[in-house]
Amino acid sequence: MKVLAPLCFIFILLLMGCGGIMPYPNTADGDNVINGRLSQIQIGMGYFEVISLLGQPSGKKTTIVADGKEETWAYGLRRLMTNLLTEQEQFNMGWKYGAQNRSENYMRASVVFTNGKVSRIER
Repeated sequence: MKVLAPLCFIFILLLMGCGGIMPYPNTADGDNVINGRLSQIQIGMGYFEVISLLGQPSGKKTTIVADGKEETWAYGLRRLMTNLLTEQEQFNMGWKYGAQNRSENYMRASVVFTNGKVSRIER
């Protein structure tokens, strides 16, 4: 009986193909891509430069101020992931299929434009 238990275990592993022993995917790759893009945003950039780096924002807010028009573009985690990451990177970060383990506030950015140029970046 003592010899049979290890043999059964080996047989089960061979049958499963060791598929049950999978390491947790590395989420650092996706974080690095997103943080790298966010760090490239500079004061003085225009709308199209920001869109080329981050894609379309989750939401926009326009405020009329003494100096002209101020626009705030908000980017939440979901928008950053879908704009910047491949499906495999999104899956590795745990977003696909509702398996996320981070809140929407985990990674959030706002880009503020004054008269069409970036005047402030909030992370």
